[in-house]
Amino acid sequence: MTLSVCGLSNAQVAINNINPQGTFHVDGAKDNPATGSLTTAQQANDFVVKADGKVGIGTTTPQTKLDIATSANSVGLQHTDGTIRLQTFLGRGTTNGNTDAGWLGTSTNHPLDFMTNNAFRVRITTGGNVGIGTTDPQARLHISTSTVKEGFQLQDGSQGAGKILTSDAQGKASWNVFPAITQTVLGTANTVEKQVAANTLINSTLTLPTGKWLVYIGQLVKAQEVATADKNFWMRISLSSSNTSYTSSGFSFLGSSLVSGYTTMSGVYSFLQGVIPVHITAANTTLYTWFTLCDTGTAGKPSSVSIGNNSENYLFAVPIS
Repeated sequence: MTLSVCGLSNAQVAINNINPQGTFHVDGAKDNPATGSLTTAQQANDFVVKADGKVGIGTTTPQTKLDIATSANSVGLQHTDGTIRLQTFLGRGTTNGNTDAGWLGTSTNHPLDFMTNNAFRVRITTGGNVGIGTTDPQARLHISTSTVKEGFQLQDGSQGAGKILTSDAQGKASWNVFPAITQTVLGTANTVEKQVAANTLINSTLTLPTGKWLVYIGQLVKAQEVATADKNFWMRISLSSSNTSYTSSGFSFLGSSLVSGYTTMSGVYSFLQGVIPVHITAANTTLYTWFTLCDTGTAGKPSSVSIGNNSENYLFAVPIS
């Protein structure tokens, strides 16, 4: 080892070096020139303390109080107790997509904790989960707090009272007005007694805004006699946008367009019920119930099959999400 003290009024201490670049300069590999500037490779094994107190490791021109210079893909700083190793690293890694980056963390199988005011605040587990206020995060981001409205806050200009957080197709979030919930729409059931026949207006009505709906229909039918296997009546109910003809202007059927049933053989009352899905394309379209096709048995139909003002009748629509 060579120890040199250069000058009296402005002393410099050099070890293994007669060309000190600071107040204190160690040339670990003894590869520095006797005069002149040093190459990057020659500085790589040097330690220097400058007159302003800045310390350089691997560099003789430190820019901060502690300046560590390494080659690419190298560890710069390590703190260890023999088991846990906390390191800094500059370069590429197979777990970050092989991109250049600055790294800070544990190189051993231990979590990384952050603290403020000498208290734990945040943990990154060895599996990559982040816990804020918890040391055992169960998801990629797990926030634990005992104070209401303290867990999360996003201010991007879209926030506002009563808004909800939604995302686009890429998962980017923003605050939006809660969509209005379309309520069930109740119709008006027919109250006039009339005979059941093909192409007959029942005249239960329902007015709907645009959108897709499930229309629920229930209709009580009464015959003057009990039907038999041969003397029966098959009835079909559908919807029209007109009370004078069977048409579908302003809406379309989404599959089924009929609710069907026959006169029962266990009594004089029968009940037709079912659901017809529709797509309303014109705002505030009124739908009317109609009997469309009706078929009789081989011996005809029961006498005087009719509908009227019965409490069992219903007509309502539920929006399709």
